Amino acid sequence: MTSDELSDNVEKLTSRAIRNYQYFKRVYQGSVYWMNTVQITKEDIQGFYNLQSHSINLQTRASQWFCMGISLGILLKETTGEPYINGLHSFWEEYLHWVNSGKRLKKPNKEGKEYLNTPHIATKLDWFEILFSLCDLMENIYKKLMLTPNISADVMQEIQRVDDQFQTHLVKVLNKEMNDLALQIIQ
Repeated sequence: MTSDELSDNVEKLTSRAIRNYQYFKRVYQGSVYWMNTVQITKEDIQGFYNLQSHSINLQTRASQWFCMGISLGILLKETTGEPYINGLHSFWEEYLHWVNSGKRLKKPNKEGKEYLNTPHIATKLDWFEILFSLCDLMENIYKKLMLTPNISADVMQEIQRVDDQFQTHLVKVLNKEMNDLALQIIQ
């Protein structure tokens, strides 16, 4: 692939991601229909998550995604390009270790930096505000990826790996839950 083709691929990937996060924000605000089928209200969403048949703890997720947002917000200060992409990879390694084990990694990455910020949260977080803020932040994350200079096949692959993490741990989660809720409302 030529450099122009790779740049076009990055632009397509980032534009799609930005549209996804804008859409999720509007859905959770209740201002659009989910997949043009059913309008989901904030009350519907709260009821869905409050059902005992769902093992989703919104307060735990809100805390985790709050820490994700703080960490990614700080990461936006990194230089565009490979330092930024490497920082995103390091963030995901630290974040997933923390979420899965409850413990932070004991050693910083090879640059000596730590990207995960996990402050003590002394108050109950508003899940909706966390989600809205995270969606806004994700737009900025992807806009900065769009600015990556000198895109090679290797850099494109790294951007796709970062996108895969965001897709797996944010987009697919929200997508599945909204599909489940929409089916529940329709039935």
